[in-house]
Amino acid sequence: MEDQPYGGSVSGFFFCVWSAPTPEGQPSEREAVYLRHRAEAHIVQELLAPLYESEGISLLTSDDEVIPPQKLAALEAAVRSIAAGVERQPATWHVQIGNRLKPFEEEFGEPIYCLAERERLLKFLLEVLTEIDVAKCQGHYLIWAGGT
Repeated sequence: MEDQPYGGSVSGFFFCVWSAPTPEGQPSEREAVYLRHRAEAHIVQELLAPLYESEGISLLTSDDEVIPPQKLAALEAAVRSIAAGVERQPATWHVQIGNRLKPFEEEFGEPIYCLAERERLLKFLLEVLTEIDVAKCQGHYLIWAGGT
């Protein structure tokens, strides 16, 4: 099982989220919200994937997304839904993040698991909801940056 402090991310985080007055904006006095663990990032990315089809919002650990004010309500609803599901999870649980590849073969090997923590994921989701509220109240964009 993978057990690296920050899941092997090159940047030290998998997601970084903040409210910004323009798409080019950078984090202001407010601290950005970071998700630094692979298991939780895998969960968030997988559960937010339907936003791409419904709203054109693609939230990946490998890319950045600028979310305009008119799409924040859909993102907020999705994040609240994920948080409700996470609240029903045990304190920790195993998440399959992929499979090992067998060298020189075209098949997958053993699954790779990471340990997800309910409180750590809930903390991130609640902080994201706070950033969404700030962006909505101030008419700002939300920047959702991937860190891998």
